[in-house]
Amino acid sequence: MLEWVREEKDLRNRHIAAVVGDTVGDPLKDTSGPAINILIKLSAITSLVFGNYVKAYNLAALWKASAAADAAAPADPPAAADPPAADPAPGMM
Repeated sequence: MLEWVREEKDLRNRHIAAVVGDTVGDPLKDTSGPAINILIKLSAITSLVFGNYVKAYNLAALWKASAAADAAAPADPPAAADPPAADPAPGMM
C-alpha cells in the first residue's frame, strides 16, 4: 500500500473520532455546566450561612475544649476537718 494512502486513512480515522467526541461531548458540556454552576453557588451560600454555627458548635471542638479544661483544672484540695461547732448565741437556748 502506498504511504500517502495510509496517512489519509489515519487522518480520516482521527477526524471521525474528533467528530464523534465533539457530537457526544457538547451536549453533556452544555447541560452539566449550568447545573454545576448552581451547585457551586449553593455550596458557597450554605458555607457562608452555616459556617460560623458549625465552627462554634461542632462536637469535636467541644470535646477537645472540655478535655483541655479538665486537664488544666487543679485537683480538689483535701477536705479539711469540720471546724468546731460554735456556741449558740446567748438567749437562743
